Amino acid sequence: MKNDILSGLRKLNFEELIHIDTDDAADYSFETYTANGGHKIKAGGAGGCVRCETSGLASQTEMDSKPKLSLISHGAHSQDYLSLLKGKSPKSSIDWRDNPVLFVLESPSTDSGQYHEEDTREIWKKPARSWYWLPDESKLENYDPLNYAKNSTQGKYGEYFASIIYRFGLRNAYVTNMMKCGISTLGKPIFDSGQYKCVRDNCIDQYLSREIKIFQPEAIFTFGTNAYDGVRRNFKEYDPSRNLICLPHPASRHKKNKFQEMSHERLLIGLKLNGIINDAEAHILATDFMEGR
Repeated sequence: MKNDILSGLRKLNFEELIHIDTDDAADYSFETYTANGGHKIKAGGAGGCVRCETSGLASQTEMDSKPKLSLISHGAHSQDYLSLLKGKSPKSSIDWRDNPVLFVLESPSTDSGQYHEEDTREIWKKPARSWYWLPDESKLENYDPLNYAKNSTQGKYGEYFASIIYRFGLRNAYVTNMMKCGISTLGKPIFDSGQYKCVRDNCIDQYLSREIKIFQPEAIFTFGTNAYDGVRRNFKEYDPSRNLICLPHPASRHKKNKFQEMSHERLLIGLKLNGIINDAEAHILATDFMEGR
């Protein structure tokens, strides 16, 4: 992977989307984040993107009928997972590869403590405090990223995504939300409303389209139909019969066997169709899965 690609994603995530207090967002790293004890947000300002608020698509106050955007997520690259898990060096059944592979979810959902708390900013936003999409750092002692069977049904999303990266040898994967901010009206989700669609399309135009332009993924995997529909509608260069693949959303992981089988099979098919893994590697991974590895 070229350094300018990762630098471009860093600037987009940590200069425009979340306002990290750092000399150069292009050089911001997981190591700097760790040394700071989390994301350190610039003093003053909104702490993150307010384009929807200033353009009138979203509310700048707590109580009105416009959509309210608060929780701000950001993307994560394979390098971030490898930096976090550098003390663990599990060997997958296949080699690492550098093909760019994109994973897209819909939007942030609930706040489980990974965001900065409310402050006195004029437009209230809650940018991520923890590095988004990574496994829980406090629970790594017994964590095995190659244990796909366990990680695809237990723990947080980060444990599952790390397992995908390690199991399939994806050294150049990128995980992000289609909509960077969590959205609601007076505390209630509005996913079927026209207001939601305006905010969604604005966010795709401002961020996801630029992430895709910088990253140039060979394949895009979406988690859930909402993210799939958004990507399919806006990025017609990605073919649903080949390099745009819909995976079941991780929220359905409690349906253990069904979720595991469907997600693993679609990952294998999508990676094989796009030449990211070959027939022999697909066979090895399928055998590992059937044998519970």
